[in-house]
Amino acid sequence: MNEDLYIEYLQKELSGTITEKERIELDQWKHSSEENSLLANRIYEAWELSDQYGANIKVDLDRDFGVLMSKISKTDKRSSIFPRLWIGMAASILLLTSVFFLLRPTEDIIIISTSDNYAVTLPDGSKLLLSEGTKISYKEKFAEGRSVTLSGAAYWDVKHDANMPFHVISPNLRTSVLGTKFFINDIKDIDNPEVQLLEGKISVTRVDGSQEYILVPDQRLVMMEGTLKRFDQLSLQNFSWYYDSLRFEQTILKEVIFNLEAHFGTSIELESQIQDCSFTGNFTNQSIKEILESIVTLFGAELIENELKYVILGGQCE
Repeated sequence: MNEDLYIEYLQKELSGTITEKERIELDQWKHSSEENSLLANRIYEAWELSDQYGANIKVDLDRDFGVLMSKISKTDKRSSIFPRLWIGMAASILLLTSVFFLLRPTEDIIIISTSDNYAVTLPDGSKLLLSEGTKISYKEKFAEGRSVTLSGAAYWDVKHDANMPFHVISPNLRTSVLGTKFFINDIKDIDNPEVQLLEGKISVTRVDGSQEYILVPDQRLVMMEGTLKRFDQLSLQNFSWYYDSLRFEQTILKEVIFNLEAHFGTSIELESQIQDCSFTGNFTNQSIKEILESIVTLFGAELIENELKYVILGGQCE
């Protein structure tokens, strides 16, 4: 399918008219390449920004498109990773928002999760699992340091780098780490934003800098009535989306494996021709081995387990 069709799917998704079949095809397209993901994220950003403008704005699309292309042609080439992409983006943004100046060269990557346990790998190799509706943004390739802006709930598995701390900026909290595993639940106007630490050590402050705490494993920090309070016991009820179940619907298998690696913190090697096969399944409170055994049985593949990783060999699509 061509790129124009997926841009149409993006418009349908944002306007709430997309069918389930179209949504599945769109999700597979977005995850099939970095270029597709970048285009989708730019369109999501422009759609969100368009909420700031009145519906009665009058524009001349031909004139505005010409102005936009003129601006793009004058942009430093370093600001655009995919030059060919800008033309398609320009047309799609005009189609979606009718406001030409919403598209501007930027190095911000914006991701909005469309489901629970939405897996993201950051430029440094750190892995995230996002709850549905969670939004993150960061500079491409971490050009200005390891810093991510968060609105929502997410599980973080941060790759250790002693020379470059990792910062999470959310509406009420600032969390700084070197390498660790933790949860954050924080959106604007939330009653009790919180951070819970599973491994390592993290520093958490209020956005105004008035309080700072150092957390060690199995501690949580909760803002209650405007004041941060530390507890020596985890309470994971706000993160049931992470622990309770994993759901896949017509998801390509290599993406399923990526989600499983992030969820269980293990390495899985898919050395077979079934990487692009579609998989549907729901798993609740099952071990990684049980899930992988279900997958290899379905595709007639072989599962090999050693001390370092799981390996899936052979098999064929249904």
